Amino acid sequence: MSQYETLFEQFAVVGGQRQQASPLVLAAEPAAVFSPEARKGQLYILAEAAHESLREREACQLIVRTIRAQFYGDSSYSVTSALNKAVAKANAVLYGQNFSAAQQKRVFVGVTCVVVKEQSIYVAQVQPAQAYLRAEGKLRALPPSASWGGGADASLTSMKPNALGASLTIEPTFYRATLKPGDALIVVASALAPHLRREVIDYLFKLDSAEAITGELHSLGANHGLTHFHGFLLGVTAVQPQAAAPARTPRGTSLAERFERLSGDVALRLKGSDARGEILRRDLRRDHSQREQRQLDSLPEEPPPPPRPELRVPSLELGDSLQERVEQTREQRRPPIGRLPARERQDSTPSAFLGEGDYVVPQVARPVDLGDGVSRETFTSYARRAHGEMPDTEPSLGERIVEPFTRAAATARIAAANRSQRRKLPPSALLPRRKRDGLSYRKEGPKFPWLLLSSIALTVLLLVVVGNNLVQQNTQQAQQEVLTEARGAINALRSAADEQAANQLLAEAGIALDSVRTSGVLSDSQQLRQEFSSLEREYERVQASVQRISYLSDLTELGSHPQADAGLSFETLVVPPPATSITETLAYESIYALDSNVGIIYQMDKNGGPLRPLLSPNQQLANGVAVGQIKALAWRIDNIVAVGQIDSGYVYYFRNGPEWNNSNLGGSGEWRREIGNLRFVTYFGNLYFWGALPGNVHKYNSGGQSDLYTPWITNFGTSDIADAVDLAIDGKVYLLSPSGRVQIFDQNAFEKELPAPQVEPQLALAKSLVVSGDDPTVGELFILDPTNRRILQLNKQTGELIQQIRTRPSSPISLEAPSAITVDTTGPQPLLYIVDSGRVLRAALPAPPKPFSPAPAPQPTNRASTP
Repeated sequence: MSQYETLFEQFAVVGGQRQQASPLVLAAEPAAVFSPEARKGQLYILAEAAHESLREREACQLIVRTIRAQFYGDSSYSVTSALNKAVAKANAVLYGQNFSAAQQKRVFVGVTCVVVKEQSIYVAQVQPAQAYLRAEGKLRALPPSASWGGGADASLTSMKPNALGASLTIEPTFYRATLKPGDALIVVASALAPHLRREVIDYLFKLDSAEAITGELHSLGANHGLTHFHGFLLGVTAVQPQAAAPARTPRGTSLAERFERLSGDVALRLKGSDARGEILRRDLRRDHSQREQRQLDSLPEEPPPPPRPELRVPSLELGDSLQERVEQTREQRRPPIGRLPARERQDSTPSAFLGEGDYVVPQVARPVDLGDGVSRETFTSYARRAHGEMPDTEPSLGERIVEPFTRAAATARIAAANRSQRRKLPPSALLPRRKRDGLSYRKEGPKFPWLLLSSIALTVLLLVVVGNNLVQQNTQQAQQEVLTEARGAINALRSAADEQAANQLLAEAGIALDSVRTSGVLSDSQQLRQEFSSLEREYERVQASVQRISYLSDLTELGSHPQADAGLSFETLVVPPPATSITETLAYESIYALDSNVGIIYQMDKNGGPLRPLLSPNQQLANGVAVGQIKALAWRIDNIVAVGQIDSGYVYYFRNGPEWNNSNLGGSGEWRREIGNLRFVTYFGNLYFWGALPGNVHKYNSGGQSDLYTPWITNFGTSDIADAVDLAIDGKVYLLSPSGRVQIFDQNAFEKELPAPQVEPQLALAKSLVVSGDDPTVGELFILDPTNRRILQLNKQTGELIQQIRTRPSSPISLEAPSAITVDTTGPQPLLYIVDSGRVLRAALPAPPKPFSPAPAPQPTNRASTP
């Protein structure tokens, strides 16, 4: 039996009313010793959906029932594997219902499954889900909660795309811990989780009873106005040992028990053999009941694994060894029994050579050799060895090495001797005579048809030349037709009655000019190229007048990001105005750029050059304070200022001569920890922030950076600034939306809204806003459109489009990915600064195009015909 006991308590609030139990919480505890809950562990499930409706409640109950049935029905001994299969089965069931339902009727469910088995706890979660575990002396949030760090827990406010029922595949998150007495677990719905900070959870775990914890949770939900939430608690305590009844043994332990048993046994023995049999049967029944009780109190042992047959690899049969084969060969070469051995070199009797008896060694009939005896070479040593005239000995190492070369030399000599030589006739004594024409003793072949071959070659050459001429004529005719069509389109565009008619003809004229560029007609004649250039200029004039397009003509690169090759760029660019009455003008001679991704401010000369780091994170200031992560950059009165982030909030950095100083921004500890787009603007020494806190512009008075900020907008009117991406101030406050709308506020109240500019192509995504001039009645607005790689210049009063600025397609420097702009209108010629793919570019602001007016048709001239 387990040494620990699990305590379970659930709580729920439905419609603001406190409930003892929730249908969305399941507790599967063992009812008997051998039940599945005791074998695989106790299962606790909490399910939740996005809304409290009957359809979603039924979906949650379906998930709970499916997980329980699949978990205890799985035959695996692994808790993690069984949980994974159960969650996947529940997801498949809910996904099948959602697949056949309408979009508005689909339900997505988050679930938390907890299994307690012996001294271990297993947790499987599919978000939204939140649990808090105190185990092994540590307090954990499963999954890690952003509300513990001071921010809003965005992961629990909406359904995740990987919730149950959203996809056919699901990947639950698993946790495991070891439980000891005093450890506990709290599982809550996502509606209550954002309000459970770390100190609240720590306080709840210190309470002495489950009723106190649930009471605090109900009070917390009521304080935050929650009408629907649910959850459960799990605690582990040690099992209290119970006083066991004294076991009955065959023999008593005390003197009274021994005397009682002895007197009883004597009385039964006096009664005879039947009494003794009764004593024996009583002992057997007692032993049998004790064995049954032990079997009920303990689990049966698992059977041993079946014996695994030993894998035997049969040996590889390689046959007889080399030594055995040599011995067999020698046995075969020995003469059989009864035959005389080979002749040895010794003196024999004369009768052995006169035919009076058998030869000592029987002679073998040799075939008659009728070949060329001169050209045949006999290898005497090998022949004698084959006929037994030489003893069968192993060749030496030298013989083995020389043997291949000897065989090769012999083969070459035999081939040279057997080579057939052609017989050479002696020179004739008769003089040579020329062959007569006509018949001869040798048959002659037909003559080569030179004339036919020449005529075929000339015919093919003529066809090739004629075909090339025809192709060239057709090509020139097609090119002339394309050029004529372009002339007609430009003439129609030039003589358009008004801007609307000219705008309709622009597309046709552009297609006609593109056809001329791709036709190849311009490569044949300088005169045609000049004519086409005049057509292009006329097209650009009409296009600039109708679509208000201007081109940057003198774009210059001043410098680039030190790590531009790695894809890093700048988000903010500051160009100081000209110095007026300030004596310290060193800061006015540089351009400042901020890379907020790494939090570094760079500095470069106004005339261009390398960018050098000016202020970096962890840099030590004069007062010994380390610099935080720089988030925003601006120009204030006579020097550069910045805002950085540290652990306790945000810091304002300013320069006093060449040295940097810092001051904590009052109330910045309440700002969001992760600010995706912090916009920082100064006006007459005051600091204005957008994005620090949602829904308003926050102001710090000049010199009061350490004081608490003030929400600047007090009357929002009909404005909608929730999605604003940039801030600009010239006495009035301008907020830019991604669609291109500009909302204007004056004297802390909403004044009006400038609609998105009507341009071709339409504005895709507005990113940066710059306002020129310090007077609301003078100047323009500049909006960066990075998608279409252009800058839109608008009228500050009406929002009317003045011009859209871009680079020519043939320009050596073109805009690729612009990220920030700024405009310097203090000089005689306004300058436009652009950050593009890590480069800092500068160009003169082009003059707005003139209004459209039909141009007079050119007088016809006599042009020389072109080939």
